[in-house]
Amino acid sequence: MALERRLARLEGARGARPDADKAARFTALVTALDRLAARKASGDETAQAEIDMLAGAAR
Repeated sequence: MALERRLARLEGARGARPDADKAARFTALVTALDRLAARKASGDETAQAEIDMLAGAAR
């Protein structure tokens, strides 16, 4: 009986499963930001303008 209660409590605390669509969008966003950072690090002068644009859009 105690084991069943413990399993039920653990099952309830586990939380919801992640949304596959949201995870895919997050991965795409991180990939795009990584590419932008790599471009800036390599000296691409337009990368900073894109970063500023994205920062302004996020506000």
